[in-house]
Amino acid sequence: MLNVLYVDEDASPLEPIKLLLEMTAEMKVEVAQNIPDGFARAMFGGMDVIVFGCRKGDTRCVDFIRSLRRNGSSVPLVMFADAFSEKLKNEVLKWTGSAFLYRENNPTRELLLLTDEINRLTGNKTI
Repeated sequence: MLNVLYVDEDASPLEPIKLLLEMTAEMKVEVAQNIPDGFARAMFGGMDVIVFGCRKGDTRCVDFIRSLRRNGSSVPLVMFADAFSEKLKNEVLKWTGSAFLYRENNPTRELLLLTDEINRLTGNKTI
């Protein structure tokens, strides 16, 4: 079972995605509703992957990844974002073990894409 940390300052997707990942993908998901809490939990350890929800125009998303990597965290990270500029997307992808997914208006497809990306980054073959 994978341990997933899901950080998103928008509380609306946290619980539904947590429940769906735990029910369908054999993952244990912890949630953090703000960047400082997410950073502290990520640095504490024990996570196999971090999912970070990001909104258009929020440059703190890239700052979060930079801080994790500069503080020694090599945990794979998936940025799950609304529409985003190519420049910021490329900034995210330059960090080793990072992936970028766009949010869609199709929750089923989002869940499948997110699950696939988590499995790809962690090498999880159980699903």
